[in-house]
Amino acid sequence: MNYKNIVFVCSPNLGILDNWLPFFESIKNDKEKKFTIFFPKITTINQLNESDLNFKLANSIFSKAVTIDHENNIIEFNSLTNCHSNISNLKIISTLKNYTLKILKREGTPFDNFFLKLSFKLKNLL
Repeated sequence: MNYKNIVFVCSPNLGILDNWLPFFESIKNDKEKKFTIFFPKITTINQLNESDLNFKLANSIFSKAVTIDHENNIIEFNSLTNCHSNISNLKIISTLKNYTLKILKREGTPFDNFFLKLSFKLKNLL
């Protein structure tokens, strides 16, 4: 069988990516194949280092990056670099929201609606 779309599940951590990159490098020359990397845990993306050689190689192989955010929404990015930079922003917003709600010690505040709208705007920019 000749598969056109290949999805690599990067789990349980980035170590698996180190093992599979040489294989993907050897088959990436087939222009018909499209490679997507899926991160089941958003925390794995935060472990990426853009100056690392493995990150640069993975960025050249994978045309899409997909993950699930803190609110269980599926987010798709057109590159690994785009994914890495935007996930950091989503994490900051989520942390800010949780911290604000802890300060107020109650759910369903006007801040909840504000952060929800802010996260939707950020997702639309992606």
